[in-house]
Amino acid sequence: MNKYLFFFSSINKIGIKTILKLIDFFGSLENAFDSSMADLKEFGFSNSIIEDIFNKKKNFNFDNECLKYKKLNIDFCSYFEDSYPAILKKIPDPPIIIFYKGNLSNNLDKTIGVVGARNCSDYGVSVARDFCEYFINNDIIPVSGGAIGIDSISHEVAISKNYPTISVMGTGLDIVYPARNKKLFQDIIDNNGAIVSEFPIGANGLPQNFIMRNRIIAGLSAGVFIVEAGIKSGTMTTAEFAIDQNKNVFVVPGSIYSSFSEGTNYLIKNGAIFITNPREIEDMVWPTFTKATAGESVGVRRALYLQNNNEIKIKKPVDVSWMNEDEKNIFDLISYKSINIENIVLKSNLSIQKINSILIILEIKGVIINLGGMNYKRIEKN
Repeated sequence: MNKYLFFFSSINKIGIKTILKLIDFFGSLENAFDSSMADLKEFGFSNSIIEDIFNKKKNFNFDNECLKYKKLNIDFCSYFEDSYPAILKKIPDPPIIIFYKGNLSNNLDKTIGVVGARNCSDYGVSVARDFCEYFINNDIIPVSGGAIGIDSISHEVAISKNYPTISVMGTGLDIVYPARNKKLFQDIIDNNGAIVSEFPIGANGLPQNFIMRNRIIAGLSAGVFIVEAGIKSGTMTTAEFAIDQNKNVFVVPGSIYSSFSEGTNYLIKNGAIFITNPREIEDMVWPTFTKATAGESVGVRRALYLQNNNEIKIKKPVDVSWMNEDEKNIFDLISYKSINIENIVLKSNLSIQKINSILIILEIKGVIINLGGMNYKRIEKN
């Protein structure tokens, strides 16, 4: 592990794209580390990022950092190492470093994200158990988030079958959250699975961390299976990230009278793949994933879109009659030029969870496109 890569990965708002730009601009990360405030300003960093860099440089000791993780039995690897999961490198915004406990060297060619409601119904429990048993019997590794409810069920079924599973955390791995799942997480490790995080030790479970965690769940999975979800739930953001990564989202139907099924039924109505049998997932995902391993997955949809629309000159008015008030307000914030979700959040009074849900629907309906990195624009039509 390059110590300068480790250092810059700890700076807020520095991702893999910025790392590559730093290397190109300064010649090496070591040169970037030794550079002056003026040089970092010339590179393009804001004053707050430059201040963060210089404050952390004062006490940075790579050997001491490594020792901290070793004492906690936490391993880590960078994007540039062979031990970094190849499937995660394919997403638009992979983490620079991932931290993990357990075994991350399992074959990840067949993985399925399993997510859903924390307060799930008996129906949701039965579906999650039945589908996960099928996955495991067919050598498919469940990937989930370690939360109460559907997440925990997916991990528990794997453990009961002595099969590995992966839990992606929204905190540093020195923090057990939720605390009641402490034994479950240890069982995952002891059963040849892994608990994973992009967050360093000491990172608390902030709401935005769990949203970022959901992109890793999708990133480590060949497809995402959703059992039950509220309309404003974090599960909806996992669906959004899966779409962003050009992966299939599979949903089982639920009762129209159940709040547990509002999100899943909404996704089905708007284009998610309706399934009633786990074999359907296996049949549909892995032919697609086989193409992805040949390098044809990430960006295909965006590339085809740009190719098919680069000669469009006239923009027809978009039919917005089907949109509710919130959907219309978010759509109005998106033009034919790219806008990042952060700017949408700033200009809207809605929660980020609600905004993510709306963006999913607008994309499925074909009126906007996710350009990667949570950047959106309207789709131009003749």
